[in-house]
Amino acid sequence: MAPPISLSVGHDGRIRTTPHAVALLHRAQAGDIDAFAALYDGYRDLLRRYVGVRVRDQHAVDDLVHDTFTDALASLTTADDDVVGWLLRLAGRACTRHSWGMRRYRRAAHELHQAPPATPVTRSDTPRMVLVAALLAAAPLTLAQRQAVELRLAGHPRDVAATEMGRSRDAVRGLERRAIRRIRMVIDVAGAV
Repeated sequence: MAPPISLSVGHDGRIRTTPHAVALLHRAQAGDIDAFAALYDGYRDLLRRYVGVRVRDQHAVDDLVHDTFTDALASLTTADDDVVGWLLRLAGRACTRHSWGMRRYRRAAHELHQAPPATPVTRSDTPRMVLVAALLAAAPLTLAQRQAVELRLAGHPRDVAATEMGRSRDAVRGLERRAIRRIRMVIDVAGAV
């Protein structure tokens, strides 16, 4: 068994790579399992503190330290002599992968537990509906524009209208806007008369 690593702290408070750690790294690169175990024992606590500060999830710290040393074992041949920097870089990558995964997980969970789409609101705005129906009848709209506006007025979201019409969401939005523009022209002409 290799002797334990004594951590060297620089004048700025940062932990430095010792010549003993570099020698252990070279021995581990040559295939010495005990040397890698000594690196693990020597830097495990440092990486636990680093990962704990990065992720702030104490339940994930041990897993991320394990991932860091797994990555270290896999990339042992490409390691440089700055053992501390190399291990901290690997720990940072493990933390980043973890946070990306958590972000994806949270987004997926949010989409799963999202409230169901609201049902169309039925109100007794009879005068308003009569006015809208009259404007729609008087406006020179294309069939697609008329259908887009009718679906929107019925309370359907634009995504639902797009799938029902077999068009993209942006295309339905464009149809709605052009229809509203034409309806406004009818209102302006009616107001001028």
